[in-house]
Amino acid sequence: MNVYLDTNIFLIFVEEDISNCEIILRAAENSLFTPVISFHTFNEISKNLKSRNLKDLAGFLLFYIWSLPDIIVVQREQFKKYEKQYSDLVADIDDLPHIYAYFEGECDYFVISSLCIVLYKQFPLHKRTQQG
Repeated sequence: MNVYLDTNIFLIFVEEDISNCEIILRAAENSLFTPVISFHTFNEISKNLKSRNLKDLAGFLLFYIWSLPDIIVVQREQFKKYEKQYSDLVADIDDLPHIYAYFEGECDYFVISSLCIVLYKQFPLHKRTQQG
């Protein structure tokens, strides 16, 4: 089972002592699902933590992500077939790399920390089919 993990899942994991995000990532560590992220996740983590002078924490988190068993990182080059798709369905255009990675990674679930992160007009993530 492939599960797309939004950037905030990782940020909350390192910022809070106990959270649902920690439970999710421990499940990934134990290979209960295959985590999928976008290359964009690394950019967001670096930008977020470095802007708050947490460069060492950013380094730890990037290393941690790479240590997750069987992690799938969807690269920018894999997005070409999705360009020009879905932009009319997302509230924030910066969320498109996450949406593209969800489909390219053949994910069954999209895990976010807050519904305000992904407010789509009519985006049927919960109804994913084999056709995408």
